[in-house]
Amino acid sequence: MNEIAPKTLRQGHPLDRAWVQLLILLTGVCLVPFGWFRGHVAPLIIESGINSLLLSMAATIASWYGLERLRYFAYSRRLSYVLPITSLSFGIAALAIGILRIPYSLVILLLTYLVTTFLNFTFAALTRASIPKRWLVPGGRINEIYEVIGPEDLLSIDQAEALLEEGGLEGSIIADLHFSHPVAWEKFLAEAAIQGAPVYHYRSVLELYTGQVRIDHMRENNLGSLIPNLTYLSAKRLADLVGSLILLPLLLPLFAILAAIIRIDSTGPVFFRQTRVGYRGKTFRVYKFRTMRSRDNTDPQVDKINDVITAENDPRITRVGRVLRKTRLDELPQIFNVIRGDMSWVGPRPEALDLSMLYESSVPFYRYRHIVRPGITGWAQVNQGHVTDVDDIARKLRFDFYYVRNASLWIDILIVMKTVRVMTSGFGAK
Repeated sequence: MNEIAPKTLRQGHPLDRAWVQLLILLTGVCLVPFGWFRGHVAPLIIESGINSLLLSMAATIASWYGLERLRYFAYSRRLSYVLPITSLSFGIAALAIGILRIPYSLVILLLTYLVTTFLNFTFAALTRASIPKRWLVPGGRINEIYEVIGPEDLLSIDQAEALLEEGGLEGSIIADLHFSHPVAWEKFLAEAAIQGAPVYHYRSVLELYTGQVRIDHMRENNLGSLIPNLTYLSAKRLADLVGSLILLPLLLPLFAILAAIIRIDSTGPVFFRQTRVGYRGKTFRVYKFRTMRSRDNTDPQVDKINDVITAENDPRITRVGRVLRKTRLDELPQIFNVIRGDMSWVGPRPEALDLSMLYESSVPFYRYRHIVRPGITGWAQVNQGHVTDVDDIARKLRFDFYYVRNASLWIDILIVMKTVRVMTSGFGAK
């Protein structure tokens, strides 16, 4: 099945072709030092210029590829990520220069960075400016997509045949491909594909726009399709460990400052410990900075669940705790869980043991989210925020399944960038 981008230029427009964008980017990057070389002929200067040009080209290709991959994820506003992705690519190039200790030209690096950023912004704006026509084929569960694409794009068989005859079938076709359509519609779908129109299963489009994967019945949802890339998960575990060991010494001074502030603000321990359910359903002790006062125990049967649920404007939250929760700094001690292998930096958020047992009894396939390591930040957290009731948990589970199906470096990068937005805006905090 074709990959789907939520917003693109009119189908067939040259600038919507990835290779055209890359060619323009590389041409722009190569033209920058052209005049510079003409006035500088010293061997060392030429060598530094060539080194800078090659690294700039590599960074440009990396930024182009990263932005191209991100456009296929839900909630990935490509325009918003041009600057961080381009800056990250050129930052890695600068790091390579420092490690290799090779001569370089700061002027060329800066100019090529500016050109690449400008062109990436231009392409992102153009692809955002126009949405291709989407035609819906009636039948089956196509009505489920009305929440993201209105029924006004629903075709009649007469319209479909007229479009084929006129050769005006631009855009994409969306249908329930698991439904047995009448012969006339089967012929239309086949002819549309022959004419070059992409044909998508409605669920693929729905998942793209909502960032959620639904599992309703074992019969019609192959859980095997949700098994993540095991090779990537192994590499990710190594990256988690190495990254945590590098970050830990840098975070320790911040930990000491926050610990002192927490002790001054309210009585009680600095750290909060809780049993949660993690990878493959195994329990572990999670660590957080304490942000709440202890609840007065009254009815143990009620408190067993209520103690692990944070309500809106919960009176137990301390003054410092409110800031820590809004900025997500209370989660930082979980770096020790990452080092131990209990968690990853990115993945579905782990739930408290009692809540997990409650949700397993109420939400179908809830336990399947434990197929990957839980994370300090996750796809559901950055798109939905804090949830408490069962209906919200069902939606959160669909976000988790979307992450499991699409687990890759690119969605992890997207989640990290969204996490920065969450930390600065306080989105979803309680």
